Amino acid sequence: MAMILSGLEPHPSNSVELEQYTTEGDLAVRWLSDIVAFGDLAEGCTVADLGAGNGVLGLGAL
Repeated sequence: MAMILSGLEPHPSNSVELEQYTTEGDLAVRWLSDIVAFGDLAEGCTVADLGAGNGVLGLGAL
């Protein structure tokens, strides 16, 4: 999954001031794995990725 998420097109105009930066696939998978391990992400739950990037965490949660 990390390779797939890393292959997503990055945000077209990243701005550190607006906290718009790319989340690498391996980091996204680690975060999502931890969220699942804590029991906060289960099949059938609703996920909203309200960040300012390309939606890597939301797509990974699918």
